[in-house]
Amino acid sequence: MKRDVPMSRLDDRRLDAAFRLIEAAAVAGDRCPQNKPFGPLRDGAIRGLIAAGRVRSEVYLHNWRVVTLLAGPHKGKATAAPPQGGRPYLVNGVRVGRLGR
Repeated sequence: MKRDVPMSRLDDRRLDAAFRLIEAAAVAGDRCPQNKPFGPLRDGAIRGLIAAGRVRSEVYLHNWRVVTLLAGPHKGKATAAPPQGGRPYLVNGVRVGRLGR
């Protein structure tokens, strides 16, 4: 199984590109872009943005991710909420609850 790319390999240019994709989704009220191979985000991009203090990430049932912008002109906007509702089981990569609860 392939592991995520270490954050050190994601330079500022790539993190900025990932932030712009997430920001566009948040402004439009769309679902957060997914990681490759299902979407355009590189592995480790969201982790890098969390570490830089630019986003907050919550992961729900079926790996639906809601990302809130903590920086930039759209600070406070978030990507679409999960259609099934519920509470996140991961916040910024830390397990906070049981899956599906």
